Amino acid sequence: MGGTRARRWAPLLVLVAGCGHAWPTVDVGRLPTAADYPGALGVILLDDVTVRFLDDGHGGAAADVSEHGVRRILRPGGEGLARFSFHYRPGRFDITDVAARTVSSAGEVHAYERKDLADLPSRPGFVLYSDNRALRLDAQPAGAGTVIEHRVTHRYSDPRLFEVGQTFGGEEPVALSRLTVIAPSGWELEWRAHALGEALDFSPVVEREGDLTRWTWERRDLPPLRTEPLGPPLREVVPRVAVRLVGWTGSGGPVRACRDARELSAYYHRISAGVREVTPELRALARDVAGDARTPEDKARHLYAWVRDHVTYCAVAIGMGGWVPHAADEVRRVGYGDCKDKANFLSVLLAAEGIESAGAAIYLHEGMPHRFGLPVLGSNFNHQILLVRLPGAPTLVDPTSRTAPWGELPAGDQDAEVLPIDAAGAPLIRSPASSPETNFLHAELELAIDPAGEAAGSFQLSRGGELDAELRGALLAAADRDRTPMVTRALDLSAAANPSRPTIEELAPPERPRPLQLRGELRIPGLLGGSGANRL
Repeated sequence: MGGTRARRWAPLLVLVAGCGHAWPTVDVGRLPTAADYPGALGVILLDDVTVRFLDDGHGGAAADVSEHGVRRILRPGGEGLARFSFHYRPGRFDITDVAARTVSSAGEVHAYERKDLADLPSRPGFVLYSDNRALRLDAQPAGAGTVIEHRVTHRYSDPRLFEVGQTFGGEEPVALSRLTVIAPSGWELEWRAHALGEALDFSPVVEREGDLTRWTWERRDLPPLRTEPLGPPLREVVPRVAVRLVGWTGSGGPVRACRDARELSAYYHRISAGVREVTPELRALARDVAGDARTPEDKARHLYAWVRDHVTYCAVAIGMGGWVPHAADEVRRVGYGDCKDKANFLSVLLAAEGIESAGAAIYLHEGMPHRFGLPVLGSNFNHQILLVRLPGAPTLVDPTSRTAPWGELPAGDQDAEVLPIDAAGAPLIRSPASSPETNFLHAELELAIDPAGEAAGSFQLSRGGELDAELRGALLAAADRDRTPMVTRALDLSAAANPSRPTIEELAPPERPRPLQLRGELRIPGLLGGSGANRL
């Protein structure tokens, strides 16, 4: 079977993994073929990650994370296995070594070095600028039978911020997947094996080699995984082992990382100090926006709505800017910022009015809340909101959301673990979830049908909860001329339907939660077909 062939070949690659770029000779005749993996476009023959924790020479710790992968394209359509993106961030996780090669089905070898790879900016579409980059390679040849091998090593400069690890499996079958972690004996590690947020029974083999300790997790012959309709994303389904450094001895003596969520909260507060100053300009702005509001809650409502509606979302993340907000007065001057900038800006305005609040780290999800894992920043949070500490009624708000009124959170923030960022440290809390009654759609049409089969009359449409946010956000972003077709789609009518320009009550999010209401006149030509069938 293909798995047996891969097992005879993959260990050979592991033995030479430390030999610079001296690639081993590949006997393509011994490798798995399409017949060994029916239906698969390709196979991962080796997916090996080695993590070495070491003293960085400056009183701290570093981690060298080396990947060694071997893939084979089995059928047309598997060309994506020959495309790579090696992400890095200068000063945080640099690429110290990278190389790749292809071996054609005829045994022809094509090697690549760093100079052959494109060095490009790497950022999601919602980020205007960041210093994240990627080395990208579209290796050739990439036809059926081609073997693609790569090696890349990253240097993590502060492993306290991030976990490292390995996933075991994916969309293609995997012959051998392994994670090896090496650290000086006496250094303390913590690890977690999980899938779908649940712990897995997957323990490492532990070995001592002189002054070093080695932990190894290994799996063989893993079948391909598929994303199910309406199911969780594949990244949540694939088993993963995550490892972090807990305690070590640096040149300055023993050092410990955050032990739990509370210590992580205090650490996050320390690294983001210096961005919360209430300047005279911010104090004047808060007073002007709060207006004649008298109670803390009314002031908070006004300030929240103003920041939500008047500070444009724009992300610029350089260095620690992916975690640390820009100063509130800078956001005031430029008029834009990302999620943590808007949350911090609102927090400072609230402070100017004597209202306590705290930034709150959260994982913005897509319907499956992300569970808190090892106490590091990198894998647990991708978004920041604000906890407003009103007397007797602490309230979570998300000023990044264009459609959320005060007291409501967008769906991606709901039922999620939240870490308030507090100088003394704070425990995890859970954001509220909306009730089924909150999320509704009600459409009412009153139509008269003439002898020619055309219907005419009026419509009313009401949407609440996430259905409200979805349509309200689209309407807010659209020009007036584009809104009528959107209403047709929202009514779930034929494209031939012709509503007049609809009346929209309070398109901007109301200060207090209220469902989106639309009404107008409507004509539907040819509602009754020649056979008398009703098309509505």
